[in-house]
Amino acid sequence: NGRDYPSEYASCYRFILDDGSSLWFHLTSGDGSSCSSSTGVCASFFYDINGTKKPNTLGKDIFAFHMLDNSLVPHPNNDCNSQSTGWGCMKYILNNSNMNYLK
Repeated sequence: NGRDYPSEYASCYRFILDDGSSLWFHLTSGDGSSCSSSTGVCASFFYDINGTKKPNTLGKDIFAFHMLDNSLVPHPNNDCNSQSTGWGCMKYILNNSNMNYLK
């Protein structure tokens, strides 16, 4: 359904946290020296709440964030429903305090 982890981020820096979850990021400029002049995004972050366990799908167990000059914000897409790509689901969760879009 298009929600799987995007292949263009295969070269991300990855960390496995003590609880088994994982965090990875991709620098916008490649070397971390600057933020994108067009979007203001310095890096894209992904958090996988259950690490390598399935489904490894955006909006289900993987959630996207952007690092700006001075803040970390959820991916700005407003596309979180059972048919969407899942990019905007962290924004939905923070605004609604639930994951009802999965039903």
